[in-house]
This record gives sequence, structure tokens and C-alpha cells, in this order.
Amino acid sequence: MPPEVTEDGEGPGEEDETNLFWAICKLYQIEDGKPTPHGVGTIRLNRFHKGPSEGRHRILYRDQSVIRELRLNLFLFPLLSPKLRGPKDVGMSFLQDQNGQKALQNYIVKFRDGASAEKFVKLIEENRGSD
Repeated sequence: MPPEVTEDGEGPGEEDETNLFWAICKLYQIEDGKPTPHGVGTIRLNRFHKGPSEGRHRILYRDQSVIRELRLNLFLFPLLSPKLRGPKDVGMSFLQDQNGQKALQNYIVKFRDGASAEKFVKLIEENRGSD
């Protein structure tokens, strides 16, 4: 049975978080220089308001398939530097665990409009230093 997810994409494990931003978008992972689509889904920027991670921020992406798979779960960090790669596209690179090893991962988030892309970048830049 798929996890309970609200219309704005909130899912299990987000009970102690405040949502700062959410949007419908497409997520692509760059593998061997080529974009691999992860479908249409919801990207969220949340801030923990209680618990051991209080005050920290994270980015989550859940696809809109039947199982609502969590494809991206990333705490913000000071060196995270999202870049506008077109009027509606944001590129991000970061280290992520892959089979017990840290590996550089590159993603492109394609938003429906430029205002959402710009707001997403601005909010990350404003909040990444506090984590």
C-alpha cells in the first residue's frame, strides 16, 4: 500500500517539519553525462521545527506514481549551490551515499515556470548556511 501523501506532496516523516516551498516539477539525474528522468513529482523545501534536527532544512522529491517513491532526501549544507540552467531549470550537485560510498550526484529540476525556479534557488541560498 502506498504511503499517505497530501495534495501538496507532504508524506510520512514530515510531521515535525514546516514547509517553506513546494511545486510540481520533473526531476532528472545526470548519469554518464545524460539526463535520466525520474518522472513528474513534488519537490519540497522543509524546515524541522522540533526534534533532533530542529532548525535544519531539507529538500524532498516524491514522484507522482502510485507508490509515491521518495527519490531525493537531502539536508541543506553551506556549499550547496543551485544554479538556474534555463528559465525554468535548476541544476544541483552534491555527494550522496551510493552502495556505502560517497558519490557526486547531479540533478536537474524542471519547474513549470521561471518564478518557481527562481524562488526555489533563492530559498535554498537563504537557508543553506544555517544547517
